[in-house]
Amino acid sequence: MKINRFLDFPFHPVLLAIAPVLFLYIQNRLIIPLAALTRPAIIIVALALILMGIVYALGKNLRRNFLILSAFLFSFFSLGFAIDVLLFVTSKSDFQVIPYKLLCIWSGLFFACLLPVILFRRSYLTLTRLYNGFATYIVVAQLVTIAVSCLYTVDSKIAVKPVTMRPTVDAKGPDPPKSTLPHIYYIILDGYARKDVLENIYKFDNQPFLDRLKSMGFFVAEKSKANYCQTILSLASSLNFCYLDEVASAVRTKSYDRRPLISMIQKSRLVSFLKKKGYEFVALSCWYSPTNIRGADKSVGGFTYFDDLVLRSTPLEYFLAWLKFTHYKMTLYQSSILGALDRLHIPAGYNRPTFVFAHITIPHPPFIFVPRGKKSDCPSISIADGSHRIKGSEQRRQIYIKEYREQLQYVNLRIIKILDHIKATSTRPLMIVLQGDHGPGSTLNWDQIEKTYFLERLGILNAFHFPDGHTNGVYDTISPVNTFRLILNKLFATSLPILEDVSFMSNWLNPYLFVRDTHGTATADLNGFTPRVMLAHTKLGEPKKEGSPLDAEGNLKIMAVGVEIVFEKLLRGKLLKISLDGNDDYRLEFLLGKESIGVVKIKGKSKNSGLRNYVVNVPELVTVRGFDGLKIYPSGGDLEYAVGYIKSTGARHMPPYIKRGVTQPPG
Repeated sequence: MKINRFLDFPFHPVLLAIAPVLFLYIQNRLIIPLAALTRPAIIIVALALILMGIVYALGKNLRRNFLILSAFLFSFFSLGFAIDVLLFVTSKSDFQVIPYKLLCIWSGLFFACLLPVILFRRSYLTLTRLYNGFATYIVVAQLVTIAVSCLYTVDSKIAVKPVTMRPTVDAKGPDPPKSTLPHIYYIILDGYARKDVLENIYKFDNQPFLDRLKSMGFFVAEKSKANYCQTILSLASSLNFCYLDEVASAVRTKSYDRRPLISMIQKSRLVSFLKKKGYEFVALSCWYSPTNIRGADKSVGGFTYFDDLVLRSTPLEYFLAWLKFTHYKMTLYQSSILGALDRLHIPAGYNRPTFVFAHITIPHPPFIFVPRGKKSDCPSISIADGSHRIKGSEQRRQIYIKEYREQLQYVNLRIIKILDHIKATSTRPLMIVLQGDHGPGSTLNWDQIEKTYFLERLGILNAFHFPDGHTNGVYDTISPVNTFRLILNKLFATSLPILEDVSFMSNWLNPYLFVRDTHGTATADLNGFTPRVMLAHTKLGEPKKEGSPLDAEGNLKIMAVGVEIVFEKLLRGKLLKISLDGNDDYRLEFLLGKESIGVVKIKGKSKNSGLRNYVVNVPELVTVRGFDGLKIYPSGGDLEYAVGYIKSTGARHMPPYIKRGVTQPPG
């Protein structure tokens, strides 16, 4: 009887409004923290209750009206899913916003949800019970899925018991008096590149900014590299001052699950240590949900990525796009960033020692600032970077470079003013770290990471301001994993050893499949995304003995970004003889001018390193049109690659000369 009374009350509008949002979170739970669900869930429940109150106030046939309201709310928050299904069925990649199409889809979805109400007009009580039962079932099922996901994942191996994977921090002797402890600022400027990368790729001289930092007492590590190429990997590593090998081993290298990394950021070893020393923890973040740390003593965060996903699942997103009213999202994003920047100086005035973690999501895309301030218009508000943004277009790449440069200038102006304000208002000595989590992505290829110019993505700004002004122990190539090992050793006399500074690349779908960077400090060639050759090799036309070492005279050692060989005249040979390192895989791309006209893949068959001779059948189209260039891309192996010999049957002009590419000296 009590169950019937419970089911008789029409509470289904609230549950059916929140169900699509819970489903959206479940779809994205591997990359978004659970806390990001809180705000949109509260807003949607409040909206549903307000609408229920309005319907109740109108009176007359409440059960029918509540059923109609449920159909409206469910279709409203599910439109994005319906469009995704249509795109999948029609094999299209994007939805063109045309009013009548949008209205038809939404009307169809609303009608489908309303159909039971139309068919069973005389059974509103029965329908109310069915809707209540159905809504309760799907919401409870989703909550159980979320709970199980939180309790039983690889997270239980890593985040719940993180001590095995993170160093124990032991201080020698007594703690320093609290009155002498400095405020510690850890300011992450997302995607901020190193000076030489800015010069070579972005044609921007950042020396005046670095000189200004130095005049303020900063040490700038001018050869610093990020340890990882993705924000979540980089910050999980730096905040716990450890590499992520054990994490990768626990989750398996081909996993997409980023929850262990989110947990390492949300419950870091650094914050745990500083809190024990009496520090207050202030977290400032914008847009990026994983770094919106809810467990901080004081937390400031604006509009987030998950909020945007919820908005994009409703008709509102599409109607605003059709009306060309896209400024609202840019305004939300700008406000989120400006809110964090405007509050950066406030903790400096606290009496209690404070650790400030600030993740500022610029100069990373989207590009919504120009040197003098906010941009008035931005066609796309997307955090996509690299190939996800540029999509193989040289024109888009040039736009990326221009807009990144403009946004960087705005960052420089704001940061100098903020640092001046912090220094002027601080009640304590200051320990400030100004650091990029990774570099920008004009050459970043998420799908074929070997085509990325590693130095652009890994070379970062890394600057230190010590409270006593002494920079002993800090060095030019220091990487983020050693940032707080060095700082804690200096401030608290801990005994954390300085680790080897190593950098890793990984693609988007397999963040734990690390490729070690072994490329040194090469510079970029803007035309081919490959490092520039400084040493000419002209003996590739001479046959090499099979099994000869890679560093033998006349061989060309190749980096992971590959090399392009350009021939003097058009070749039409049906066979290509080529010597490559036998234990690696390669991708050969035949070129006619700048056009790619054919591809051949070579699978390494040797177990040991050394040249192996191959005879490749040239694609028929290539022989018909002719080719004057060959790109050689390593696609797998031991990270040491080389080519020793190239000959096309009928090629009269050998040896080829190297137009673009990089070499590294033998040995």
